[in-house]
Amino acid sequence: MAEEIDAAATALRARWGAEIAISQVDELGGSGRSAVYRATLTGGDAPAPTVVIKTYPEGSSTWPDEAAAAAYLGPAGGGLAPDLLALDPDRRILVITDLGDHPQLADALLAGDPELAERALLDWADGLGTLLARTFGGRRDYLRRRTDLGLPPSAFDPRTMLSEAWAGLDEVVRARLGLAAPAGFAAELDDALELFDDPEHEVVGPSDLCPDNNLITADGVRFIDLEFAGCSPVFLEVGYVRVPFPTCWCFFEPPSELLTRAEDVIRQRLITARPGLADDAVWRRGMARATALWTVNRAHGLVSRLPELQLQAWQHRGAQLPARDAVAIRLLARATTTIGDELPSCTEFLTAIHRRIVADFPVPDLLPYPAFRT
Repeated sequence: MAEEIDAAATALRARWGAEIAISQVDELGGSGRSAVYRATLTGGDAPAPTVVIKTYPEGSSTWPDEAAAAAYLGPAGGGLAPDLLALDPDRRILVITDLGDHPQLADALLAGDPELAERALLDWADGLGTLLARTFGGRRDYLRRRTDLGLPPSAFDPRTMLSEAWAGLDEVVRARLGLAAPAGFAAELDDALELFDDPEHEVVGPSDLCPDNNLITADGVRFIDLEFAGCSPVFLEVGYVRVPFPTCWCFFEPPSELLTRAEDVIRQRLITARPGLADDAVWRRGMARATALWTVNRAHGLVSRLPELQLQAWQHRGAQLPARDAVAIRLLARATTTIGDELPSCTEFLTAIHRRIVADFPVPDLLPYPAFRT
């Protein structure tokens, strides 16, 4: 760690001035993808009293995306995301603004106060809508900043990931469940992927909007952990909320009415920048296709693991969480409401997959978030 902290100090001095030194370092945790530290700075040239240092293991493919996202979203987001203060690309070290110690949306959802959880989710939605609205049309500036930093192209390609899952679902379902996709399922992929060919509704978004990738401050929500951020259809970002949270550990059964309110809060913020999103037909079409892409992606992973499913509850952050695959199965059940008749073959196929799995496996019921249990 000492060598990495020294490298971070060198990167800070190269950008901000020779007097900067790091006087104290505290571990903040991290994940298998990165380690996170808070560093106290001294010296008259220091950009802030403290900064956050993120380091990534050798072979990491996500650090360039976080560096580029911080360089763009920090300024463009008006403080709703950390800014990039210094970078050592050879050692995969980022220095970003320290947004402080604050609770996360996940904390509120996993606690026992429904009013706190409701307020946190709606504040989070307001912050997300504001951030996304500020990044419409940001591709050129984002790519310019990425080029200026000398960063390689992103290794994360959501279009390819989602399209491959859709294209492969029919084959894996035939092999594992003996079901064939409806005739129109393959053609609906092209329809759904049109979201990626719509520059009017493209944003630079966080992508991984798990409820623990944020900080709820007195001045509003701040979004962190930008390792998968980049240019994305706005509907795909908001679709992560409608599904909801398709790739996150923090998933229970959410109150459907509250999810609808959260989506509407996001939409109202987006309308300030793109008034055409007030058209219900435009919104319904985009959201159904984004939700379908997220759900099909999760369905592909689920069915690929059959007959070995993870159907046991597990512990994380002091909470007992529902079985991972029970969550994925519940997402299939929600397809009729989240996708509906916009993509009828997709909805029919996902519903059939759900019926077969729950008939063949002892799938436990999904409880509400702890905050909303009576």
